[in-house]
Amino acid sequence: MRFLATILIGLVILGCQSPAKIKTMVTDYGDTFKGPGKLGFIQVATSSHETFINVMAPRNREYKFAIEQNGQAVGKVEVLGKTTPSPLHWQVINLRISELNPGTQYRLLAQLANNNEVVDSRLFSTFKDKWERPLRFALGSCMSEDFSFKHIQDKIWDHMLAQNPDFIVLNGDVVYVDSYDFVPRDKATETDIWQRYLHSIEVIPLFHREKLVPILATWDDHDYGTNDSDKTFAGKGFARQAFQAFFGSPDIANVHENGKGGVYKLFQVAGQRFFLLDNRYFREARGSKNAFAHWGREQHSWLINHLKANDRPAWLINGGQFFAPAILIDGRDGKKRQINETFMADHPVHFRQLMNDLKSVKAPVLFASGDIHFSELLEIEANQIGYKTFELTSSPLHSYIFRNKPGEPELWDNPRRIAGAKDHNYLLIETQLGAEGWVNHVQSLGMKQNKALFSKKLVVNR
Repeated sequence: MRFLATILIGLVILGCQSPAKIKTMVTDYGDTFKGPGKLGFIQVATSSHETFINVMAPRNREYKFAIEQNGQAVGKVEVLGKTTPSPLHWQVINLRISELNPGTQYRLLAQLANNNEVVDSRLFSTFKDKWERPLRFALGSCMSEDFSFKHIQDKIWDHMLAQNPDFIVLNGDVVYVDSYDFVPRDKATETDIWQRYLHSIEVIPLFHREKLVPILATWDDHDYGTNDSDKTFAGKGFARQAFQAFFGSPDIANVHENGKGGVYKLFQVAGQRFFLLDNRYFREARGSKNAFAHWGREQHSWLINHLKANDRPAWLINGGQFFAPAILIDGRDGKKRQINETFMADHPVHFRQLMNDLKSVKAPVLFASGDIHFSELLEIEANQIGYKTFELTSSPLHSYIFRNKPGEPELWDNPRRIAGAKDHNYLLIETQLGAEGWVNHVQSLGMKQNKALFSKKLVVNR
């Protein structure tokens, strides 16, 4: 299949030389729904003065975009590119919105180019220049768009958005390319990958709510293309194109920086650093003795060099777990087989290299992961990297809950666990540096309960 190339346009749709009304057309007689949600919107890298928003829209329409505040035209919108994955019926439009004020809310209008009709609009905000309160973000993974989870999808996103997070971290399985119903495992074509991404963005409620929240995302195996996959997956280039079209953005100086290849990146806000790491694109087979088998040499070096650049707290965010042992079960052939993926067990040589390198880093780090379809907090002993820290695992938002047989433990054994829960949930984290150290209040929240599944205060001192 051939795809239309990404078109770099750099077209300024709207300037802000003087306040002006935005020309719109309204054709609403109550016959059709005119509220937000027709298109798919994803706000990604954001600073105090600019943001990037990616829009999924029908391919046969031409759109223009404008920014409004109190009925007046403000800011500047540029269309950076369009991707139209033929023969599919959608396009992805990548926007850069600049000349904005810190900590301010705006409305983005999507209009038909031929008659100015507003077909969708969303609220979005910039970040503040200074933070006088804890940073508040949500962490989640595993987002099947399958109809089986329809009763969960709307409720859990509304529940999360009601907590008013400053941003959302999605750390893997944002899309299930290899859905059992549609795509055989390890056989996803270019069309399969794009279709699964497009359908997920069309269905998942997060991308259709009126108020946008910045999303930081990396992938794991299912949005990469197939279960337990590594660098040999044939469709990884197509998967990267799709993932970056929806969840990628250019760099923002001193705020957002992309790595080379794969989808890894760094985001900085409120004096903290968020490293979203790619555990698929460069990954070698389980058991590889290569010193960089999990992330590849270049990504590993990029991470360590950035960590050493200053002593600001850093989150290391991976699709799969860091500190989990291998979980073995009896296979049908009578042999033991491993049912989970974990940095520590799958690539022990690289894991030891990482632990040793982190000992020489002055910045304190916390680990975050997803994948396992339950959430847990692990306490990491000081002998690993020189001081006590923690791993926060969040899973699933709306995907399968693998219930155990009666009498069996609900969660896999892990001696480091200090809290855990198996249900549809996400983690809500309030994080701030203070006199006590790096203080993190962590809650596991779901929409079936009136209180947190677990709640812990985690303090890290380097």
